[in-house]
Amino acid sequence: MIKQLLHHNKEVLIYEVTQKVDIAEENEWLEQLNEYIKQKHKVRILIILGADARWSVRAGIEDIKWYFTHLKHIEKMAIVSESSLWKWCIKINIFAKIFGTEERYFSVTQTDKALDWLSD
Repeated sequence: MIKQLLHHNKEVLIYEVTQKVDIAEENEWLEQLNEYIKQKHKVRILIILGADARWSVRAGIEDIKWYFTHLKHIEKMAIVSESSLWKWCIKINIFAKIFGTEERYFSVTQTDKALDWLSD
């Protein structure tokens, strides 16, 4: 399940992912992001991943395809999670560096710090 959270800074999009994301929900989410990019050209995203966050295979493939297609439009992205897997995925992601996308990992206790970083 993907839920958009509201924040006073309208330049930062915040999403919380809990439970399993299916292809219909993934497509709806990607449509929202595409519309935002059409309006603003660049996007700053905070994704909060719950302990039970996961994607169906088809939704995961679409997510990865969208990410690589739109990297040039992602100015900053923060991943908030308790999983060290995400921390390592961000550290080794050379594609973000090539396209000038800033990515950082934050633990759940650092959510406010992630928001501050995205807002700068």
